[in-house]
Amino acid sequence: LHMLNIAEEHQHALRNGDLSKPAGVQACIAAVEALNNCMNVKLLPGHRKMQSVAEQLIKCESLRQHFESRFIRHINNMFVLQGADQNITLTQESGDLILPNHRFYHEELLPYTPLMAWLKTSNPAIFTDLSKVYTDNIRKLYERQIKEFFDLVKFKLTGTKEGMRFRIQESFEKLTASTSNLQKSLFRPSFYEHLGSEADFADRGMMDRVRDGQDGEWSISTSCMQITDQVLAELEPMCIAEEEFITKFFMMNEDRSSETVQQEVILGSRSDTLIVVNEDSSERIRICRSVAEQEDPALHSTRKMMSEIFSTLEADLKGFVNLCDKINPSNSLHLLVTVSQRALTVQDGGPCSFLKSTLGNILVQVKRNFDKCIYAFCKQIEEAKVPKKIRVVILPFVVEFDEFLNVAESIFKNTDRRGNLDKAYNKVIAAVFASVKNIASMNLKKPPDVVIMENFHHIFCCLSKMKIISLEDKKKEAYQQYTEHCNLYVTKYLGQPLEKLNNFFDGVKARISQGVKEDEVSYQLAFSKQELRKVIEKYQGKEVKKALENLYKKVTKHLSEEENLLQVVWRTMQGEFVRQYKEFEDMIARCYPGSGITMNFTVEDILQYFSDITKSN
Repeated sequence: LHMLNIAEEHQHALRNGDLSKPAGVQACIAAVEALNNCMNVKLLPGHRKMQSVAEQLIKCESLRQHFESRFIRHINNMFVLQGADQNITLTQESGDLILPNHRFYHEELLPYTPLMAWLKTSNPAIFTDLSKVYTDNIRKLYERQIKEFFDLVKFKLTGTKEGMRFRIQESFEKLTASTSNLQKSLFRPSFYEHLGSEADFADRGMMDRVRDGQDGEWSISTSCMQITDQVLAELEPMCIAEEEFITKFFMMNEDRSSETVQQEVILGSRSDTLIVVNEDSSERIRICRSVAEQEDPALHSTRKMMSEIFSTLEADLKGFVNLCDKINPSNSLHLLVTVSQRALTVQDGGPCSFLKSTLGNILVQVKRNFDKCIYAFCKQIEEAKVPKKIRVVILPFVVEFDEFLNVAESIFKNTDRRGNLDKAYNKVIAAVFASVKNIASMNLKKPPDVVIMENFHHIFCCLSKMKIISLEDKKKEAYQQYTEHCNLYVTKYLGQPLEKLNNFFDGVKARISQGVKEDEVSYQLAFSKQELRKVIEKYQGKEVKKALENLYKKVTKHLSEEENLLQVVWRTMQGEFVRQYKEFEDMIARCYPGSGITMNFTVEDILQYFSDITKSN
């Protein structure tokens, strides 16, 4: 019977112990332990018939019910008060992106963990109800704090107070990119035209002001990068701390066996890695995750409770990444790298299943935005048009491609997302190559060969500077296109200074190809020695130099200063002119042997003409 007796101090603690003070809580914990010892005494069947034993058991049960009621009421009130606390909120006036720390709340509740463990064993239904009360109340607090946090994020991103009117995920639905800088460009349609929707004018103006402050569509938005890093840096410790707290306070891992833990290491890690690696199939991610949860009910319970506590977090994060993407397409590149790295860090660094899951879902959204961004860029390039009245230099999308490479390389340098970028490169550069040739064939103020030559030269120089391994073949192709069309241009326009002479010898070649012997060509009336002398007589040294000067002016008009190809083309023309001259001399020697016919100028004269023209200009 003495084993059923509870000390007076324990009875007092159970009836009147002050649960609001540490000493009182410790006294109640000791009393509950003593009460458990009494109620778990093994009794023989006959003992329960003894009046004194029955009375003592009734007394223990009465104490248990009384304390249980007191504890439930006390802890329930703590949950409600924490959820309604208005003192711990984000201070927008400070302008700092800092989420309130919940450590005080956790430290306030953790001393009650032994009592929660007792309640879980004593009355599982009430324990479950209390966990729901905690979830409902703390969710309200987190919702307020996260809403204020993302409102401030949006304000920092857009630089206007108009963005504070509605939640960030709502702002994404309201905003449109129909007034993008890309639409303002004379040569380009709206970059996100295929994503556009109706929007109110205030929000559209807000986005315009954000874009107008940037140097270009493909530029590194330092502020957005910093804000993204701050957002993830603030959310990660908050989620980890809350999950660690509920796992400990609500004994989420209590029933996990060593076999379950081992399965988590093998299966859970693999599924969470898929969340990071698999960027194309959310279905596969969801299936892998559900398998891990079936193997580990505790993991499922923890994630479910965290999802209820942070019910709006995923939507807010998706709204944030979509807003960043709207502001500047290069932000989707940075987000892909940053979110991926953060997801891998969480994967390697701890057991926060909710944060792994959330970042995995956000990473899927970010990858979709990245793919849409690349698709839109390619579409813009493919549909590019140039007004006929405007003199084309380097095509705008070629300049943008250069900017895109510089921004992408600076963002993806030494990251594990290189594969995604290389795939994007190949899609974009294929569109660039095709569109350059397409536009060159239009009725422009420049010869098509010049358009192709200059733009592929620009691309070649860009790729040579960047030294991107995956684009080595494209660099070679760009150089090939540049040199090929440079030669075509030189051949076409160099024939003009000696046009009649060119035509004469073209006729000679035609006769030879028809079977006329070389030494018999001069017997053809149209190609007699006399006719050759007449043609040569028309090309005195002064006339040749004047024709070359006119050619130089024409070439100068065709070529742009930006690419600085004038001297390259002029030297090529000089070499081609000398080659043609020597070819003419050779044909005179073969077809008109012993005639004594010679040109009125020499190779040295030609070199001097070209040199003088270059110096004079």
